[in-house]
Amino acid sequence: MSNYWARFTESRLNRRRLIRGAAGLGVAAGALSFIGCGGDDDGDSTGGSGSGSSGLSMNPTDTTSKAVRGGVYVQPINAEPAAFDVITGAAPDVPHPARVYSRIIKYQAYKYPDAVQPAIAPDAATSWETSPDGLTVTYKLRQGMKFDPRPPTNGRNVTAADVKYSADRFAGISTQRSVLFNQYNPDAAINAFETPDPSTVTVKLAFPYAPINMLIGAWRYIVVMPTESDGGYDIRNDMRGSGAWRLKEYLRGSKYVYERNPDWYDAAKVNLDGLEFVVIPEQSAALAQFRTGALWSFAPNASPQREVIPLKQEFPNLNLIPQDEFSAGGTWVRFGYLPGSPFRDERVRKALSMSVDRELFIRTFGEAEMFEAAGLDVPMRWNSPIYSGESFWADPQDDKVYGESAKFYKYNPAEAKALLSAAGITGALETQFHFPVGFFAPPFDQKMEVLHAMLQDSNNFKIAIDAVTNYNANFQTPYTNGMDKWEGIAAAATAARAEVDVLLHEYIKSEQPRSGHLDNGQPDKTLDDLVAKQRSELDTQKRSALILEIQKRVASKMYYFKEPGQALGYNIMHPWLQNYGLWRSKSGGSQDQETNIYHWYDATKKTS
Repeated sequence: MSNYWARFTESRLNRRRLIRGAAGLGVAAGALSFIGCGGDDDGDSTGGSGSGSSGLSMNPTDTTSKAVRGGVYVQPINAEPAAFDVITGAAPDVPHPARVYSRIIKYQAYKYPDAVQPAIAPDAATSWETSPDGLTVTYKLRQGMKFDPRPPTNGRNVTAADVKYSADRFAGISTQRSVLFNQYNPDAAINAFETPDPSTVTVKLAFPYAPINMLIGAWRYIVVMPTESDGGYDIRNDMRGSGAWRLKEYLRGSKYVYERNPDWYDAAKVNLDGLEFVVIPEQSAALAQFRTGALWSFAPNASPQREVIPLKQEFPNLNLIPQDEFSAGGTWVRFGYLPGSPFRDERVRKALSMSVDRELFIRTFGEAEMFEAAGLDVPMRWNSPIYSGESFWADPQDDKVYGESAKFYKYNPAEAKALLSAAGITGALETQFHFPVGFFAPPFDQKMEVLHAMLQDSNNFKIAIDAVTNYNANFQTPYTNGMDKWEGIAAAATAARAEVDVLLHEYIKSEQPRSGHLDNGQPDKTLDDLVAKQRSELDTQKRSALILEIQKRVASKMYYFKEPGQALGYNIMHPWLQNYGLWRSKSGGSQDQETNIYHWYDATKKTS
């Protein structure tokens, strides 16, 4: 942070120290609220061409030719599930059933260094086709695909009835059903699931919809559960799936153990005997167990990324592998568009955006100086109107793509001041900044504090913090889903969406709960038209061009913006965990059924 804050006068030294503490040390939310008041083939750590010139890291290495069967991959989870149910479960719950239940189709896995694409692959269905009018998608189910051999499924085959039951259950009780089903949302594509015969499922659409298969394949939506789950067993505490893994045992508050499913259609690819997830709420405790070898890998969250370099230096045999996937989720920042709001003037919105030093923000939370000092590369991206991990993202730093609008993402407090002056605002604009505290995972609270301080130190804004406790009760309805009807600005985080169309509809299409922005007091019909066109465009290149126009249009108006951007860090693991990071698939799939099935245990590298 020092390079940034050194630009300001010595009188702001205390403020700089507080901001540095918020970003680097994880101080409690609200601490700044007074400001402004109101490798080689063996996978050794020395092998492979790493990231940077230090030799500390290695790229994923394919050692499959040496793989042997055996081993249980032990890794930590920081919260245990309350229920094994994708539909009714919360964030800690859903990864568990995603390991056990198949999907109709899944996401395609790509081997490093091939770039990950938004593509689908067979799962419960082995083939699919769309009718000429684009209104029916037909899926042919895999023959001989078996459910769990334990009662009540008793190893029976998956049928179309199971798929329809699962889809109907999702449509009946899921809080996300309006994303898929037209009966709850006229912008959703699916009318119904039908079963012409036991091995065929047809999905009837209300209109042609280009990304239908990416939504069908998303693990947070429809997983294939047996019809027996309707009262035949306790779905909150047990699972009977047909996927790569079976739940073997669990001790609530302690561990969750999965075993390899020998009846899975791709079981021959799976060399691990199982997966064990140990419940460790505290990151420091997980780090301690990783150091002893009790845990095989350590994926630090955000600011604890600083732990990986000392670990590698202390234990040179550890494998340090660069992350290579930017997130398709993160924080949004939206403006209030109530009558009389200064943010109805796009010059004011642009001025606020230009008062944010995106480069510094990304470098700070990405621990860039630490990695670069160790000779490691730090890939960084700025978020555009969509998150930088989205397949159709266009870099807002690219003047050739964004033209004049690119400057509205660049830090320029002097020009921001000129824009405010042109809008008739003299001095610092007084406003409010609403964001939830204590709800999202770290370092959300610290990011909000630093964003606030950056705006303050631009001298263009004087912002009073409204740190809202209890997100569900006090923030979600008035702000997240409040159609931008509030004073000032608001921010919160959102998860990655399975397909960019979902994000576009939530945050860009007019008159949605999360899109109350206005163009001269009216909904932006140009944007609405672009959003409608891209979702029905089956030609990928043409659709990409439409989504680019959407990003450029939003940038030209600065209706909202995402958090500044992202930097990729590093994951660290013991050398006996082989093929880590070798296979990747698009966010929204199930890593434990798409990519992590290729891990294997090399006992020759296990230390005592």
